[in-house]
Parts: sequence; C-alpha cells; structure tokens
Amino acid sequence: MNDSRFKKMIEKFSISLLLQAFNANDDSSLNYFEHVIVLYHFTEETTKKELINIVKKQKYMEPYETADGAYIYWKAVKVIDVFELNSDVTFEDNAEVYSRHFTEELDMDRILNKYFPDFILEDEI
Repeated sequence: MNDSRFKKMIEKFSISLLLQAFNANDDSSLNYFEHVIVLYHFTEETTKKELINIVKKQKYMEPYETADGAYIYWKAVKVIDVFELNSDVTFEDNAEVYSRHFTEELDMDRILNKYFPDFILEDEI
C-alpha cells in the first residue's frame, strides 16, 4: 500500500498493532506486550501516514491499577499491518477483533523477530 490518498469509498480498515504497557506515573515503558487487531472507520480521506499517526497516539485503555499497585496504560508501539476492508462491512468503530498477550519477558525487537519475522512493518515503509 503506498502513501497516496485512499479512495473515498474505502474508509474502513483492519489494523494489526503491537501494544506496549507504560507506567502511568512516569510514562516509562514496561516489557509487557499485546498484539491486537482493531477495526477503524474514517469519515474523511486519510493518507497512510495520517492513519498510522492517529493509531499510535491513542491510549488503548484508561490507566488501571495492577495487582502490585502500579498504574499502567497501553499504547501502540508498532503498526504491523493495515488492511482495507470492504465498504459493505459494518462494525463499531475501534472494535477489537483479536488479542494476544505475550507472556514471555521479551523486548519489542525480540517479539517482532520471533512472532512477525515475515512482515514488512507498516510504520517503517
């Protein structure tokens, strides 16, 4: 997919993301990761770069307290893939259709190399 304008009739996307947990008190990153696929619906034409910027700025959950008393939130650190959806598909915006938590203590590069070795990451094109 190039960075030209998407066709006006194509305004629905499935976006595969790698989320990372962050400490809500000081925004420091934690080695907790989750792979999600989220459906987005845009009402205006959007470039691929704009789409990636919108997705990466969002927090995916309000900060919450963990069992050890820390407050964390999740945000996108990598856009793994973007799919244009058929315009006839209906869904609630930002619907999460897939989720997988990584239980191993791995950093982002090791997760990407282990679980997504064949992907050309969308936010690096």
